[in-house]
Amino acid sequence: MNGFALSGLIGVKGCIAIIDEGTGIAEYTAKKLKKRGIDAEATASLREGAGGVIYLGGLKKIGSIEEALDINREAFRMARTFVNTKSPGSSFFVTVQDTSGDFGLSGQSEQQAWLSGLTGLAKTANLEWEDTQSKALDIERGKRSAEEIAELIVTELFHGGSELEVGIPERGERVTLSVRESALGQVERYIEDDSVLVVSGGAKGVTAEALVALAQKAKLRFVLLGRSVIRQEPPFCEGLNTDAELKAVLLAESKKTGKAWTPAELTKQVRSIMSTREIKETIRRLEKAGSFARYISLDVQELKGLEKVFNQVRQEWGPISGIVHGAGLLADRLIAEKTDEQFERVFQTKVSGLWNLLYVTRNDPIHLICLFSSIAARTGNYGQCDYAMANEILNKVAATEASRRGSDCIVKSFNWGPWDGGMVTSELKGHFEQRGIPLLPPHEGAAFFAEELLKGSQDDIEIVATGGRSGIVSGREWKMDVLVDQGTYPFLRDHSFGDTPLIPIVLVLDWFVKAARSCCPDLYLSGCHDLKVLKGIRLEEWGTKTYLFTAKVKETYQSGTTVLNLSLQDEHGVTYYTARADMVSSTAGTTVTVPEIQLQPSEDDAVADMYREHLFHGPEFQAIDKLHGFSQEGVSAELLRIAHMHWGSAYLPSTLLDPLTFDGGLQLVYLWGLRYLGKITLPTRIESFIPVTDWKGSVPVSCYVRSKAVGSFQSRSDIYFLTQERNICSILYGVEMYSFEI
Repeated sequence: MNGFALSGLIGVKGCIAIIDEGTGIAEYTAKKLKKRGIDAEATASLREGAGGVIYLGGLKKIGSIEEALDINREAFRMARTFVNTKSPGSSFFVTVQDTSGDFGLSGQSEQQAWLSGLTGLAKTANLEWEDTQSKALDIERGKRSAEEIAELIVTELFHGGSELEVGIPERGERVTLSVRESALGQVERYIEDDSVLVVSGGAKGVTAEALVALAQKAKLRFVLLGRSVIRQEPPFCEGLNTDAELKAVLLAESKKTGKAWTPAELTKQVRSIMSTREIKETIRRLEKAGSFARYISLDVQELKGLEKVFNQVRQEWGPISGIVHGAGLLADRLIAEKTDEQFERVFQTKVSGLWNLLYVTRNDPIHLICLFSSIAARTGNYGQCDYAMANEILNKVAATEASRRGSDCIVKSFNWGPWDGGMVTSELKGHFEQRGIPLLPPHEGAAFFAEELLKGSQDDIEIVATGGRSGIVSGREWKMDVLVDQGTYPFLRDHSFGDTPLIPIVLVLDWFVKAARSCCPDLYLSGCHDLKVLKGIRLEEWGTKTYLFTAKVKETYQSGTTVLNLSLQDEHGVTYYTARADMVSSTAGTTVTVPEIQLQPSEDDAVADMYREHLFHGPEFQAIDKLHGFSQEGVSAELLRIAHMHWGSAYLPSTLLDPLTFDGGLQLVYLWGLRYLGKITLPTRIESFIPVTDWKGSVPVSCYVRSKAVGSFQSRSDIYFLTQERNICSILYGVEMYSFEI
């Protein structure tokens, strides 16, 4: 938990609508929000002018898969109503579900896995609605009371920041999700020849490419299902391949027969011809690779038709061994504009199709289940809430099926990024290129598909496969609010000049680090750079005022690195700090040598004297435990950790740094400035914070400071933080201190 409030929560205009799930959680949540000064009500419907929505439908006790799917539909309609009728200004939209507190990844959620579309809705809403922050919570009900669940929700709203997906299992720590790299194994898994695979949407596009790659590895029997009807191509169309050529000859022939075709009819005829050709070509390629293939025109949503076809397949080819569900439709529209009919066409093709395939093969010896999901499920995507929701359900049902079937069945759900083909039109391709999103070449995607089935770990079920980066969104922006007062940051009273507390630069650094990591959980922080103090924050009304600050984050992408530009502003828009965080896809070992510093030993009892005579820090900020010594080159000491103090359980620092210890490092630089510059100095800039390892344990940390004077009024220092075994935890490079008149 990063200590930030959900953006849009503080100062929201309009009442917060908490959509009731029937067991009292909504009422308790409303009461707890009101105690914190937020207007909220438990309700079954959404009134115009709401300032935010907390949708609790995903916590309902469901008795069937259809009930779970209806909750997805209700959430979509609620989101559409909200965005079209909400109060002006910042707002928020939160979904809450129970899929075991881990978003169904453990495979234990069974029927509840079909609720998982709620996360796809929240992630898409977060992209589409510029002034609205969204979040998806997965809270395992277990034996928790309604009031306990309400408290978890409210705590997350005030302290969980912008992290989009947060799970809270009944037992265990708070869970957030990220993508990790996974290597293929060395031994190829054997898929038995002549296994029968039924494939929805497998005769065309990217699914067909993937099947051909698999057929080159194993001799299989493919039953290809699709809505397209194979029609005999007119003889006069043979040899013509372009859209223009086919339309021209079809128009000429229509005139000969006296039938005038409209442009729409011509387009339909050309598509039918091209579709038939593509299906036939797929069959040809599969058979050339040594497999058998047949195409059956059938909508995967037609349960009775599937049962009939599958019975025929069993009679002719034997039992069905595998399912590949690749069927899909798009009807891109923003949530605010999407109709129920458009939603149903997209949603049902994926979700109802999957359920039908699983149901019809319930008595078959299934050894392979492969689902074609989408990166839209992982990140959300503009105009595709229905597609993101449906594919999220595919992902989590895959986990359930893997758990239920055990080691005898390989289950994979591929979250494909955009392919250079398939449903990516030339217009979409240009759109992706403008946003810096690499497309996946068909031959690479197909090869990856086959290799993952044959060599991928059986534990890796939800797979992300893209042409480059793990996400498809660039240029995102985030806002996170932090409340500062005696209740939330009581220890700041010990970081005061006179009676006025000051916010330390290292606390801002900690906020920035946590903000960056929560915005890009799939990436690693390689460094936070150019942290500038534009204006120090003096808490003049400490004890009587609650201060609201907002960390703003804006994403860019430069030469393989995701760059986050950060700023800290107050409620009036005044900027106090700025910085830049670099996020990378993998960590590389950092080799750093601590410079040798010649020191003059210091007496142990000098520490107390320095805090009494020179430093302004009270007990909760007295981080220097033992001085090693000073010299013109620098200073060294042992520093304490937050765990040694009483900062309160509500404040949890980032695992990459300890603000108390870092402030102790700055205190050493302050003392060095007094001794060798003869002036009081305060930090104005930190060139770079470099994390080396996670900070663990509560033992004192060794600190080595290398300092030099820069003119008469400035010092520049590098600060190294080490474990007792002299392993480097973190480094602050280029700490600039200037003298001030106090």
